[in-house]
Amino acid sequence: MEWGYKELKQVFASLDYKRKLTLRDGPCGLMHPAAVLLWNVRCCLYGSQTSQYFTCEPPSLEQYLQL
Repeated sequence: MEWGYKELKQVFASLDYKRKLTLRDGPCGLMHPAAVLLWNVRCCLYGSQTSQYFTCEPPSLEQYLQL
C-alpha cells in the first residue's frame, strides 16, 4: 500500500505540495481520485513496482475499465 502512495506522489508531485492543495484554490477533492485513476491506467499498461515484487500481472486496460 505504501509503495503505491510513494509512486503516486513521485509522478504527481502537486498532490504533495501543501500550499497548492488549499481550499478554494482549486478542486483539491477531485485531484487525488483523478491522479489515482491515471496511475492505475499507467500500471495496467506498464506494470508497477508492486506487481513486479509479487510477480502478479496487472489486469489489461479493457478489464480495468470494463470495456
